[in-house]
Amino acid sequence: MNTKDIISAAWNRKEPESMDFMEQKLYWALRSICFLYTYGELSREAATEAKEKLLASYERQRPDWVKWSRCQEVHRLLATSSSAEVRRIASEVEKMFEA
Repeated sequence: MNTKDIISAAWNRKEPESMDFMEQKLYWALRSICFLYTYGELSREAATEAKEKLLASYERQRPDWVKWSRCQEVHRLLATSSSAEVRRIASEVEKMFEA
């Protein structure tokens, strides 16, 4: 889903279906900005500035989210493989990221 669709949905208070986690975060943050602007808590300038900062942050973080999401899915597939060797490798990789 592109940012223009999310902005439009937030302004019109119509939550789109099938948003991933990052898109949901963006949608609800934009809804908050719209709410505050509508009820006079934010000026037009402040709302515009908040929206621009939010969109810039989203655009910076989105590529990392996509990579992380793909890695998570690959790990899930490896960890549930029918091959014992593949599951062992997935387990070893998991240990690399333990705190």
